[in-house]
Amino acid sequence: MSDIFNFKRFGNFFVSDFKRCLANYGLSLLILSLTGLMAYLITIFVSLIFGFGYNVPGIAERWVILAFAFVIMALTIPAKCYGYITNKRSGSAYTLLPVSSMEKLISMLLNTAIIIPAIFIIVYVSIDYVIFLLDPNVTVPLFTTEIVDFISQVKFVTEGTEVESFTNPFAQIDDHIILMSTFLLGAICFKRAKVARTILVIIVVSSILGSIVGPIIYHSIDMTTLTEEQIALSVFNNVDKFVLIDIISDILMLIALVWGLFYRIKTIKY
Repeated sequence: MSDIFNFKRFGNFFVSDFKRCLANYGLSLLILSLTGLMAYLITIFVSLIFGFGYNVPGIAERWVILAFAFVIMALTIPAKCYGYITNKRSGSAYTLLPVSSMEKLISMLLNTAIIIPAIFIIVYVSIDYVIFLLDPNVTVPLFTTEIVDFISQVKFVTEGTEVESFTNPFAQIDDHIILMSTFLLGAICFKRAKVARTILVIIVVSSILGSIVGPIIYHSIDMTTLTEEQIALSVFNNVDKFVLIDIISDILMLIALVWGLFYRIKTIKY
């Protein structure tokens, strides 16, 4: 039997780990999945109470609510599912489980970055679609072919030239995994105030990197002699370079975070 990874052993562990994660986060997941329904009911209630007639949230408001709920979910999943690892009693039991550090890491990433978020999206969108079917005042569901096509083809437009946006939401899966990995690392490193301390670390690191990278970009574009329009055009003309920089930085960041998670899991002591 491999000490690094065994499919049968991993499968058994992943199922039990998922059940434990769902037990710890299930109620929060349910509440967040129902935020769209709650917003829908509150909007109707408030509009009727104050005499505005029967109003429902529009498609833009529903997307904003979905995004807000998703961010809250992303920030809280790691601490709720795996924050107990830093506790001496429950964490000690976790470290003694007969599975490898690699298997624990993969299970963590699957649960926090893929499985739980997927359950949230499916439940949230399903509820929204049921509301769409039952209430004729809701004229469009969250996801339609037209909306998906629009989001997947987001473009910047400048000086009459379209530039494919590297901020396309469907191209940000790597950023989602990086976000989850960051808060997962914070969850298994900090004993208290896990989310707050992780956010503080992100702010500090971002400030340091910004102070280093900012001047480099500033001088590379020569902003001292260009007008605002020329600076904007220069940025868009070099968008391919920015995309490449974004890809490379994301890969390096993800490697660093995964290594940090693996090292922490492997060496955690009480």
